[in-house]
Amino acid sequence: MVPQRRIDEQHDAIWRMSDELWNRVYPILLESCPPRKGPGRKPADWRRVLNGIVFRLRTGCHWNKLPPEFGDDSTIHRWYQRWTRSGLMPRILSELQSECGDLTEAELESFAHTTAERCG
Repeated sequence: MVPQRRIDEQHDAIWRMSDELWNRVYPILLESCPPRKGPGRKPADWRRVLNGIVFRLRTGCHWNKLPPEFGDDSTIHRWYQRWTRSGLMPRILSELQSECGDLTEAELESFAHTTAERCG
């Protein structure tokens, strides 16, 4: 069971990734998922997706209850699953923890392991 979290102003900053943090995380994402070239579906905004994942981490809300400002909940969940399967989420969460001291290592590990089991 995911711990119940209150939505409050204390966590507002982590829901919106800073430019500095994004500049550290983006290259990690590019290693595994280089941008597609050519026609097809418009690519997802990874920064927005990652903000949605972090929102879910902090609040414990269901994927389908994410606020619309983060984009389509199924897109966010699909990218989360993809990044978890490829082993990127632990690296991303490590970067988040280095920026946000109030995220405990146990909290991040619990989130990563619980969802990795579901995605695997």
